[in-house]
Amino acid sequence: MNGAKMAQSTDRETVRLGAALSLTGRYASQGRQAWLGLRLWGEAVNRSGGLRIGEDDARPLQMIVYDDRSRTKRTAALYERLIARDRVNLLVGPYGSGATLAAARVAERDGRLLWNHGGATTALDEIDPATRVNVLSPTSRYFAGLIELCHRRGVGRSLALVHSPTGTFARTVIDGAERLAHELGFETTCTGTYPSNDEMPALAERVTRSRPDILLGAGAADQDIAFARALAACESRPPVVGLVAAAIERFADELEDADGFFGPSQWEEAVDYTPDRGPTSRQFAARYRERCGSEPDYPAAQSYATGLVIEHCLAQAGALDESALRAAAAAADLTTFYGHFKLDPTTGAQTGHQLVIIQRRDGAKHIVWPPDAANSEAARN
Repeated sequence: MNGAKMAQSTDRETVRLGAALSLTGRYASQGRQAWLGLRLWGEAVNRSGGLRIGEDDARPLQMIVYDDRSRTKRTAALYERLIARDRVNLLVGPYGSGATLAAARVAERDGRLLWNHGGATTALDEIDPATRVNVLSPTSRYFAGLIELCHRRGVGRSLALVHSPTGTFARTVIDGAERLAHELGFETTCTGTYPSNDEMPALAERVTRSRPDILLGAGAADQDIAFARALAACESRPPVVGLVAAAIERFADELEDADGFFGPSQWEEAVDYTPDRGPTSRQFAARYRERCGSEPDYPAAQSYATGLVIEHCLAQAGALDESALRAAAAAADLTTFYGHFKLDPTTGAQTGHQLVIIQRRDGAKHIVWPPDAANSEAARN
């Protein structure tokens, strides 16, 4: 698929929204979820009469979405195309930290505002905050909840860390986790980088021989799954194992036994926020299942929630002017089904949203952190 367009036939001026998403390639499962979430939001907007710019001006929404094929260089070229040729009014980011960083650099260079739903890397801090709106929590916080949980429950003091050797996402996840762990008195005793998938058993054996109390891993979904499969084949594994991919449905689908693994999640249906705008979590999930025939993961929730934030900012700004929209985003204190939205006024980092930690047990996901959202107690391996 080279591009997809969704619009409602009308004589009124449309609002053009553009994005490049990974519809094929390595990140296709997440990219397609993001596209489906964005499309679901767009369909709801047009059914309700269009995007409201201020109180009285409602315009139909048109989406122009290209496939970046999970290639960062192609991502940058597509965002240049969206700006220069398609002349979109709203620029929504891609899925993935590397791709988002590439898109953010294009937006910064051209003085455009990028609505970021899919890139959590703290490397985005180098981009002018006036040219981005971050909806999701940063990578530095991915394992914060699990580390805080282990600290409260007195789960040892030794830590093993493994991550993908490429890209910025995995490295910044692990850097943030290690920094917090050291502040709380944990000691890193073993580190490693993901090798090819057929060499994962050797890494798993080396890490388990070091007998850490906590093992954290971050990489692409296929890497985390391959490492989890290798750990499951070991005679024993650490009491606490957290992997970034553990929260997505694919993790359980591809493992014979996913029980015991912990994972961070940007969104879970079971966490029931009271939204200021848009559907509840359960309403969103039900609509997604009905429309898409599958279960929604957090990439779909993130892109839909980004649409809701755009709606709010357009209503507040009363114009498509991007500086006015950025100001509206900076002033926003908003709750959607995805959680709280609030930006740091200096850095532009998302500070309102809170990640949850899940543990897989008995074929289901149990929310074990934060305490006010938990529906289960964590269990050790």
